[in-house]
Amino acid sequence: MNLTTECVLAVLESRRDRKLAGLTATELVRAAVGCAPGPDETRQLRKIIAMLRLQGQAIAACPTKGYYLADSPEALLTGINYLRGRALHSLKQISRQRRVLKELAGQLRLGLDPKTTALNKEIAMTSVLAEIPDELHTQVTAWLGENQEWDETRLYQAALAMFLMQHGVPNVGRTYLNALFGKPEVGDEAV
Repeated sequence: MNLTTECVLAVLESRRDRKLAGLTATELVRAAVGCAPGPDETRQLRKIIAMLRLQGQAIAACPTKGYYLADSPEALLTGINYLRGRALHSLKQISRQRRVLKELAGQLRLGLDPKTTALNKEIAMTSVLAEIPDELHTQVTAWLGENQEWDETRLYQAALAMFLMQHGVPNVGRTYLNALFGKPEVGDEAV
């Protein structure tokens, strides 16, 4: 028997009705198809879970509980917080890999004395994960497609800096101008 969206959802729904604990990936595949999974089935399960979540199913998961259908806002929030933590960990990895990419592309840091030059000044960068409305994302994507010299990082830096300047926050003008005119900040790129 093949692993399908319907059988995965049916197993999760049957357990929610009986208030049973969540299932590990192995247990969920075994319950859905009747045999122990191999690596392909486990990957397929993760794809199915992601698709069901995108369709609005309240499927939560965490290492201590496994996969389960949330039956309360608190239960779903536990799963959301776990996913958010994974996403932030991935963003941190991306940020570090971008540093390596710069080095591989020949943009090695200059070993200049920070007392004699501002070029070596490290600017702390933070990755930000934010939810925006689909319509706004569509417009941002379309605009970036027409303005190839810009990327999401540069656009978001310029927009945030402009907002803060308009509200009287000091010391963001340089960030705004650098983003506006395409002069990268010294340090890691934000993701």
